[in-house]
Amino acid sequence: MIIIGRDYKYRFINHVEEGLRVEDVIGVASAFDFMLPEDRPRVRHLYDEAFRTGRPASYESYVPQVDRWYANVVGAIQSDGEIRELSILSREITETKRAERSQRRSERRLALALAGVQDGLVEIDLRTGDHVYSARTYDLLGFVDGDPALSTQVDGLLARMHPEDLKLVEPALRTAMDSGAGFDQEFRLQARDGSYRWFHARGRNVEDEEKRFFAFLTDITQRYEAEEQRRTLAAELQQAQRLEAIGTLAGGIAHDFNNLLTPIFGAIEFAQLTLPEGHDSLEVLEDALCAAQRAKSLTEQILTFARPGHAHLEPVDLIRIVREELRLQPETAAVQLVTEFAQDNPTVLGDGSELQQIVSNLLSNALHAMRGRKGLLRLRVDRVQSAGPGDGADQLPPGDYVRLTVSDEGVGMSEGVQRRALEPFFTTKPAGQGTGLGLAVVHGVIKRHRGHLRLRSEAEKGTTFEVFLPTWRAASERMSEPPTAVSATHPIESAVNGEVACVDDEPAVLRVMTRALTRAGLRVRATTSPREALEWFCATPSCFDVLVTDLRMPELSGLELTQRVRALRSDLPVILVTAHAEGIPQVGAPPGFHAVVYKPFRSSELVRVIRDCLAKRADLGARAAM
Repeated sequence: MIIIGRDYKYRFINHVEEGLRVEDVIGVASAFDFMLPEDRPRVRHLYDEAFRTGRPASYESYVPQVDRWYANVVGAIQSDGEIRELSILSREITETKRAERSQRRSERRLALALAGVQDGLVEIDLRTGDHVYSARTYDLLGFVDGDPALSTQVDGLLARMHPEDLKLVEPALRTAMDSGAGFDQEFRLQARDGSYRWFHARGRNVEDEEKRFFAFLTDITQRYEAEEQRRTLAAELQQAQRLEAIGTLAGGIAHDFNNLLTPIFGAIEFAQLTLPEGHDSLEVLEDALCAAQRAKSLTEQILTFARPGHAHLEPVDLIRIVREELRLQPETAAVQLVTEFAQDNPTVLGDGSELQQIVSNLLSNALHAMRGRKGLLRLRVDRVQSAGPGDGADQLPPGDYVRLTVSDEGVGMSEGVQRRALEPFFTTKPAGQGTGLGLAVVHGVIKRHRGHLRLRSEAEKGTTFEVFLPTWRAASERMSEPPTAVSATHPIESAVNGEVACVDDEPAVLRVMTRALTRAGLRVRATTSPREALEWFCATPSCFDVLVTDLRMPELSGLELTQRVRALRSDLPVILVTAHAEGIPQVGAPPGFHAVVYKPFRSSELVRVIRDCLAKRADLGARAAM
């Protein structure tokens, strides 16, 4: 108990702290002598108001002389109707103030710690379900700190969780809050802009008088995106390696098959030419020839994706091809066709027949997928520009493209089917309704045209194919057609003079060439050994008029044999006969060769090419003699 007068000096005090004497305080010291200088104006104002109005007041003060805190209540003392003194009841609150100060320091440290980390904090009151987010949690979800749009109930947090994740996370969270077990889960939460972000949450209960649950949220979206990108790239690499392996295998099979078809064609043709007109066997031979021709077409499809081909490249109006193909497709009442074409008729540099094959296969697949269903079949041709992989174009290189989009509302594809859709011989159609080469051929043709194929599909929700082909930029890029096969219906024409060296490691093919060229009037020396053929030229370089050689042979390849022979005889016409186009230019023959004949060939084709070589050589000789 303290009493002070209007001069603020002590009139009475019932107790002083250790180290002070009452006589040193009463009448000598004022209340302001035992407080901090910065507190004196505030307390003086309280005293003056109490003297003036008589209303009680309270304040806290720190006494530096004894290092203690006090809570003070001020009351007025009236005498003869006038307030002459104030009573001050003081209670020591040092421990309470120190506890408050320690708590404030802890709160500041926690605030600094939370501000310095990237994690968000969620505090849940397990009794009421109320929970509080840290400022960082608001920020991670795209909200302003304290935004009421972010719910304050635990179910509100779960409501922002991705439905697929909620099935697993909610039971784990409930178990952790009920049992006190640790919580450690990864899940997606919907941000303010509607997108989903990945989070790693770690939390557990805190057992105190309030029983709370704390969880830290770490944004791991970038990690998930990087992992997804790595998985996508690994899957693409695996698919590319699988296609390359299958392509290599298929190319090898097609190569051997073409070597078998060549003597079949030769034998049938020879029989047709030697049998008299009207013979009963001619009809049978024609059927055999048709079957062999279908086998040749099959190997051509295989080789389309197994190796780069020899196409006629020219400016092609893709919209015209699509319209022509649409006229050939059967009409279906259940399927509604929707087309959208660019007005400027964008052109690409390509082979018209192969591009038509792309359109035909994609349309056929779309109609088959919609068989027995109603829906829309959309076709679109437009221009697109890519700035590179970074623009979200799925690794589409920068440049201008013509895009063909074929989208159906059919049965769609599962992820497993999508992964194998471009594999040769893979098909989901019933036996007898497809070879499984359609999409593999489409993919091969697109690659040969330096284009790109994009596939999007979902089971029971349809499929969309997007074909990106580089636009045709200038007429100077047009390329002429290479030497091609002569029509199979042309008979072997009149006799040709000259001596031909034939080299092929397949005896059956060699017999076909020998028989056909001999029948045409040529003199032929044939061998299965390229080294033996080289010895012929080393002995007498001028003894032959033409060299016909296979590409792939043991001992020496056709390219190596040609190089060595032309070192001895630079003016010798050389014709390459091959079932493989690997390493051969897309247009024209390789350096050192006058022409390329692809297996399986017709006898008339080989004779025609040799005749042309000899005719050109004779013409050059005549000009040199003039």
